[in-house]
Amino acid sequence: MSYWFRPKRYGYGATPANWKGWLAVFAFVAVIAAIASLNETLYGPGVRSFVLAATVVATLLFLWVTWKKTDGAWRWRWGPDEKENLRSSSLKGGSANNSRSSSLKGDSAKK
Repeated sequence: MSYWFRPKRYGYGATPANWKGWLAVFAFVAVIAAIASLNETLYGPGVRSFVLAATVVATLLFLWVTWKKTDGAWRWRWGPDEKENLRSSSLKGGSANNSRSSSLKGDSAKK
């Protein structure tokens, strides 16, 4: 399956991962702009209700497509996942805990 979006590193939601994701974002913006232009050009008793309903439907449809085409779950994130932390620490040659414990051992040896 080809994913168009990836989960955000910080916050909630997703961000475009390839050209298909960016195309979906630009299409959504174009649809919202077209709906907004209807509000400016048409007059009548039901135009504002139609514009509001069309905006809600377009937004919900865009969120659904984004959710279905995201590689991973939507949840609040505070930074890199545990897998990314482990991967980056193994590339550096060790973990942060080892360097801290070695500095503590050095402090106790000095006493």
